[in-house]
Amino acid sequence: MIEKKENGKLRSSLIDESFVGKYLSSCFTRIEIAEKVIEENKKDHPLVDKCFLAFHSKLVTVEFAPWIFHSHCKEIADRLKKIGRRWSKKQIFDLMQPPTKAEIVCALSSASMIAPLRRNGAALALHYFNEIAKEKGKEFKIEYIPVSEIELKQVEEEITRHLSKFGEERAKIVWENF
Repeated sequence: MIEKKENGKLRSSLIDESFVGKYLSSCFTRIEIAEKVIEENKKDHPLVDKCFLAFHSKLVTVEFAPWIFHSHCKEIADRLKKIGRRWSKKQIFDLMQPPTKAEIVCALSSASMIAPLRRNGAALALHYFNEIAKEKGKEFKIEYIPVSEIELKQVEEEITRHLSKFGEERAKIVWENF
């Protein structure tokens, strides 16, 4: 039975130290993160409160640290706050469809488990990882072989093109609630 504790954390007697228990606990943590980001930002734009499902990501899975998912949610909330009253469907899709920095980091991290990344792909993943860590007050500063800004931009455009299908669902949710 799920109950809400005084500290706001969702817990269940079903959640234990087993694999399933840890997975469920991670899912609840992600729900709490999304709810917290929505609560912090809903006063800035009414869409933030209506689009809970837009915060879901198939790329930022429970295997990644909660602070990476928080970065993803914050970026989605920031995008939602930019939407104007008379925006077209195309404008909303153009804003909401591209992957977040966290989604790019997670996608490249997952890809690196299958095959080694090219130098510029690894550089982009580490560049965004360092940015996300810095935003969260974490100091990892993982060094990587330097690549030019042009190379980073090129690989970012390529990755964004490949990952845009994941943002399509998010854009549809926002459009339906607009």
